[in-house]
Amino acid sequence: MMTPRFYFLPLLAIAVLGVVSGCKPKPDRKAPSERIHEVQNLTDQALLAKVAIEDKDEDIRRAAVEKLTDEAVLAKVAVKALEKDVRSASAERLRNQALLGWVAAVGQDGDIRQSTFQKLTDLAVLRRVALMGQYADIRRAAVEKVTDQAVLVKVVIEDKDNDVRHAAFKRLTDLAVFGSVALMGQDVDIRRAAVEKLTDQAVLVKVVTEDHDDYVRLAAVEKLTDPVVLGRVALLGQDAGIRLAAVEKVTDQEVLVRVAIEDKEDSVRLAAVGKLTDQAVLVKVATEDKGDNVRRAAVEKVTDQAVLVNVAIGDKANYVRRAARDRLDNLRGSGSR
Repeated sequence: MMTPRFYFLPLLAIAVLGVVSGCKPKPDRKAPSERIHEVQNLTDQALLAKVAIEDKDEDIRRAAVEKLTDEAVLAKVAVKALEKDVRSASAERLRNQALLGWVAAVGQDGDIRQSTFQKLTDLAVLRRVALMGQYADIRRAAVEKVTDQAVLVKVVIEDKDNDVRHAAFKRLTDLAVFGSVALMGQDVDIRRAAVEKLTDQAVLVKVVTEDHDDYVRLAAVEKLTDPVVLGRVALLGQDAGIRLAAVEKVTDQEVLVRVAIEDKEDSVRLAAVGKLTDQAVLVKVATEDKGDNVRRAAVEKVTDQAVLVNVAIGDKANYVRRAARDRLDNLRGSGSR
């Protein structure tokens, strides 16, 4: 006999419930001891289930549970019975892995969920519990036993509970799956941790351009190694902080020249100027840039003394004029030695 699949269980439970609900026990005013004797002689599993779930007498409910042999019916009683003692007694008698998984996934009692879960060994059932369990505690317990990377990624991306998502992330070992997590993870810290494991430059660029969190984007920039990609981010990154981080890793002088002249943010231009070697560009920045700090940084690298004299006399900012005079003194002093 084939083991029922876990994903057929809701249909199975509905079918059992339909049979049970069709039973119409007549009002019985017999003594409990007599009714227990009658229950002990019953073999109809659907009727026994109805008694186990609905009878008002605890001893009769227990007697009905003890007569149940159909595990699908036992599972239904373990989930649906009004009294916890009946639910527990029914769950204890389960052996079928798919049915144990269903009770663990949807059972209303934490201790019963855990006790049935402890009996699970079927990896396919554990995967389904990790994905579809109704309660976070049981999904997390299932995650701790799952190694299937596709299932774990799905949990990391889709699960509603923060602890479950983090537990699943810690179980990831396949480097190929971190790109999906970096792009689609709900949690900032999980996306950032995934980015730190990435080497795929295309995925990193996608994170840099699309992620809504500054720290995740910066982490992605730090992982970029392709000079062409870094240059593109330095020139086209939408966020000044991202462009600045990229500039700090750029060595291409052509890119640095463009950033030093074209970028709208003083801080980004300043970083580019600090790495420039082209004297013509440095002169242009020292004399034309709108940012006082940027002009001063360029002045401190200019070697043309005539330009420095003009800056020392004519720059609008006192500390830029002073920087030009200091630079002149240094150049003249070094020239006389």
